[in-house]
Amino acid sequence: MSLAIGFGFAATSSAKELKLSYFMGPPHPMNAAVFTPFGEKLAEVSGGMLTVKQFPGGALNSAPPKQYSILLDGIADVAFGLPGYTAQLFPITNVLTVPNVAGDAVDGTKALWRA
Repeated sequence: MSLAIGFGFAATSSAKELKLSYFMGPPHPMNAAVFTPFGEKLAEVSGGMLTVKQFPGGALNSAPPKQYSILLDGIADVAFGLPGYTAQLFPITNVLTVPNVAGDAVDGTKALWRA
């Protein structure tokens, strides 16, 4: 998995700590495979101007379907959610919950980008 993000900061900019919310507990495999590397890569590509503080296990919102709403409310800056939980808000993504729609995650993601 790779993550490419580009940011430009003025010399007077101050560092920003982003709040990452997810409903799984700290030992969940997504933490080691996605969330921690995301934070590390973001800090690297931003020259330390952006860092990520994780709030696992529903610390900011214990209801998985409400992860998107905490973004809108400014409680979190980044949140993990599942398409099935927000189908009414993002109906196109709901197609990915149907088995065998895409050959793999990469194909499914590319199809969503084209939609």
